[in-house]
Amino acid sequence: TGFWLLLITCLALFAIIISGFFGIHRYLVVSGSMEPNLYAGDIVFVNTNIDFEDVEIGDVIIFKHKGMNIIHRVIETMTINEKTYFKTKGDANKFDDGFVVSTENFSGKALFHIDKIGYAVDFTHQIKK
Repeated sequence: TGFWLLLITCLALFAIIISGFFGIHRYLVVSGSMEPNLYAGDIVFVNTNIDFEDVEIGDVIIFKHKGMNIIHRVIETMTINEKTYFKTKGDANKFDDGFVVSTENFSGKALFHIDKIGYAVDFTHQIKK
């Protein structure tokens, strides 16, 4: 009904307004590599204060690769020379990304997303892949 639509709209606006506080940042999804869980136009809210060691297999993370922000799912952890790395893959992709994520290029862990509202707002952070 109208009440629930108004409540959801207010909560979405509140989430957009407070992003940037408490280490929570928003990103706009611009591709379909994470479908059917995330679609182009979705906003993803990311905890940038999470410790790398607290990420688990199955978590969706944001990381930098070749200057771009990428959002993909952790599919494997590995240790090389006593250092931990993640293997990642987009849910819609057939193969893993072909590289590993380290503490140096890790940005944060996805908390939640809002469907399709991203194109209505001007963002400075975009996810590409």
